[in-house]
Amino acid sequence: MSNELGAGRPDAARLATQVIMVLGIVSSVSVALAIILVRNLWVYAYSNDKEVLEYISRIMPIIAVAFLFDDMQCVLSGIVRKIL
Repeated sequence: MSNELGAGRPDAARLATQVIMVLGIVSSVSVALAIILVRNLWVYAYSNDKEVLEYISRIMPIIAVAFLFDDMQCVLSGIVRKIL
């Protein structure tokens, strides 16, 4: 993106930004979905306790949402850093 801005092509920079945003959203949503879908299986890697299973099952959607926002923050931070 910074190369496009440096070359005086703002439309190409806008397209590059849109592409990286779509890729970031697709990748973060797919990982978040995977986290949510395996939340009941994930606990067996650590424990067989029913109480631990319940806690992990409750917290995994929160972790998935945090992953979504963290991924978007990384993408947007890279874009802003290139502009400034």
